[in-house]
Amino acid sequence: MSYTNADVCMITLASDSKTSLENASKKWYAEIRSYKPNIPCVFVCNKFDMYDEDDSEHVNPAIGKKVAATVNCEYFSCSAMT
Repeated sequence: MSYTNADVCMITLASDSKTSLENASKKWYAEIRSYKPNIPCVFVCNKFDMYDEDDSEHVNPAIGKKVAATVNCEYFSCSAMT
């Protein structure tokens, strides 16, 4: 992968997968930092229309924000439906 001309990075994760949040914070954030250590990064949680707070596999927004903050990233939720 290459991020040569990147000015910002959006790391996307899925609201219905805690594994995607873990990968965003551990795998993809580290990958981006190895190439572009100084660009701003944001976590973008997609499929938020599918979020179900009663499903333990879904990413709770408060936890997503907390995880993103640990790596100095902002956290946003979005949906193609809304």
